[in-house]
Amino acid sequence: ASFFVCSEASEVWEVLPSQPKKKQKIPIQPRFQLKRRKQRGFGILRKSVFFCMDLKLHPLKKINIAIDGYSACGKSTTAKRVAQQLGFTYIDSGAKNRAVSLYLEENQIPFGSDSPGVKQALADIYIEQKLYPTELGTHTYLNGEDVESKLRTQGISQIVSQVSTLKSVREEMVAQQQRMGKNKGVVMDGRDIGTVVFPNADLKVFMIADLKIRAVRRQNEFAQRGM
Repeated sequence: ASFFVCSEASEVWEVLPSQPKKKQKIPIQPRFQLKRRKQRGFGILRKSVFFCMDLKLHPLKKINIAIDGYSACGKSTTAKRVAQQLGFTYIDSGAKNRAVSLYLEENQIPFGSDSPGVKQALADIYIEQKLYPTELGTHTYLNGEDVESKLRTQGISQIVSQVSTLKSVREEMVAQQQRMGKNKGVVMDGRDIGTVVFPNADLKVFMIADLKIRAVRRQNEFAQRGM
């Protein structure tokens, strides 16, 4: 088996080839069976394996995968792993909004409303995401500068929700994301990805997890960043 899948940030399943039944009316090759491999201990409300495919046996055509869900459920971790295994492009939609927030903050541009300053800033912003396979993820570049370490600070976390709700910011980010997914082969996670950004995505996933487990995961995340 060459691909392991996460079940709502809780379990990892191993994909194994399975022998088709002799009297199967509509043969589908190859078939698969799932074997539970390991408990992650994150906790979930229900179990549902959302994707399984052994790439060595069955090459996958390019599709768009949209992963939505509550915060601290493991959306990004799952999306990065799926993109890496499939050889797809991973797009961190949340990082794009954080990059815009960082630009507005560093350039002292008021963002209380859709001001002309915000719209001008969007015209001056170029956001690029580069894949680093060894780190299982991407680094976000803002106008050529690697700003990944700046995006997850407490200060940016406090303003990104307000910035991302601005109409001009939302429209520009959605347009960028839709352009990136035009040629397929994209895995994207974030809020409203399956309803607004990729409403016609080939595969949509909504991830959930127990509230207490989500709180512990976020607390551990902040602790690792020294926050």
